[in-house]
Amino acid sequence: MSLYFLFLALWMRLANRFNDSLPYPKPFMEQVWIICTKVKDFQFYELETPRDSLVIFDRYEHVHPDLGIIQEPVSILKYNNTCIILYEIFLL
Repeated sequence: MSLYFLFLALWMRLANRFNDSLPYPKPFMEQVWIICTKVKDFQFYELETPRDSLVIFDRYEHVHPDLGIIQEPVSILKYNNTCIILYEIFLL
């Protein structure tokens, strides 16, 4: 399997952060992966079952129109230190 599919969430986050499009060129992905493997504080694990598809939640898309503050979701499911939004009901 290619680096693209193995680390799709990584490439999606990078593309989102840099406002770029996918797929990235293979040499770029290989270089990023080599850098990641050399960072001693990074740890990698193979999961028994694959994760669900990544959904990137941009909290800055949910700003109160009058107050200009970010509206956080009321209901959040916490799973392995990852917040998954169950439904979008926002505090005012």
